[in-house]
Amino acid sequence: NLYCDSLKYDGNTKISKLLSNVRFRDNEYLLLTDSLEYNNNNSIGQYKNWAEISAINSNVKLTSKKGYYHSQSKIFYFKDSVHVIDENYELNADRLEFRTLTESAHFHGPTVIHLDSTVVHCTKGIYHSPPQDVQLWNGATIMEPERTLFADSLYYNQKLDIGEGFCNVK
Repeated sequence: NLYCDSLKYDGNTKISKLLSNVRFRDNEYLLLTDSLEYNNNNSIGQYKNWAEISAINSNVKLTSKKGYYHSQSKIFYFKDSVHVIDENYELNADRLEFRTLTESAHFHGPTVIHLDSTVVHCTKGIYHSPPQDVQLWNGATIMEPERTLFADSLYYNQKLDIGEGFCNVK
């Protein structure tokens, strides 16, 4: 469902330009922004000037400067100043892909994740909301008050408090 104050639709290209108080909603997520372009040919919505995305059935909130939503695959792509707040973590990233069907966040670029008293720094990885685990590549650090773990690749399960490093482990 799309709502806005003003809409321009080109019937030849099947592209809609939504302006002012834009609300884009499916059964699970709500996107709020000031402008959105929606391509009916490939079912992709795109914003270029900040948006807030929130989950309808949970407390997940995300903001980013630019982004896309593929309504058929239910995948969000976010770029620039990505900030996620969830009951289990807080995340800041340059680029993030969020797959709504699997509730997994895939980050590409510098990323910082706060999990309770644990802080994770990485450049590439995946965070799975259930079961609260993170897989990291290309050098990653997990810092806790009592310990720090660095490796080329890391796995960490927040719920079980188990971490494992691979290659160049410190």
